[in-house]
Amino acid sequence: MLCSDGRADAVVLDALLETGRAPDLVPKLVRGLLDRRRRGHWRTTQEDAQVLLALDRTFATRETETPDLTARVWLGEDLVLEHPFKGRTTERAGTTVPVTTMKVGDPTKRLVIAREGAGRLYYRVALRCAPASFDVAALDRGFALRPRHGGATVGSARAAAGPHSAARASARSSRRATRGSRSRPATSNAVVPSLVSLPVFSHRAPRFS
Repeated sequence: MLCSDGRADAVVLDALLETGRAPDLVPKLVRGLLDRRRRGHWRTTQEDAQVLLALDRTFATRETETPDLTARVWLGEDLVLEHPFKGRTTERAGTTVPVTTMKVGDPTKRLVIAREGAGRLYYRVALRCAPASFDVAALDRGFALRPRHGGATVGSARAAAGPHSAARASARSSRRATRGSRSRPATSNAVVPSLVSLPVFSHRAPRFS
């Protein structure tokens, strides 16, 4: 009756902190628990209590040093980001680098993230991309999707509008199955990366307000 996803995540977080296992999962669980808050609290008082206990242990275990550091990012020999962090704040710093400045396999374009000083540094590196062309030809990989509205196939009959009309989608195989045949995975459309976001820095200690 008292079980919930938030409470379960808090129990897992508490167990990881006590055992010292899977330290990379700890900040992800903390971020997920903080994102679950609605109007400053979680779903139930039981969930509030369990999550706050786990976050308190997180702070006592992993945030023992007050941040006093400088974060730097290099792309090859170019310094693309530098930012100091003093004290416990929710301050962030980030930058965006065009992917054209990066070359895959080029050892001179390595991404280096460094921290100088005391405190824990959290960072995120993201790649944003877009299709090379939006004029993509249809592919046949064994299945077809036909939309239906109000019980009539769109394109062949006009469905009467009304408060109880419904939309459906039916899928069918466009190929005859044969014994011993194996399905082939659909190939994805080619994409061309456009921008690389480097990195979003923070020394965010969990805040419970």
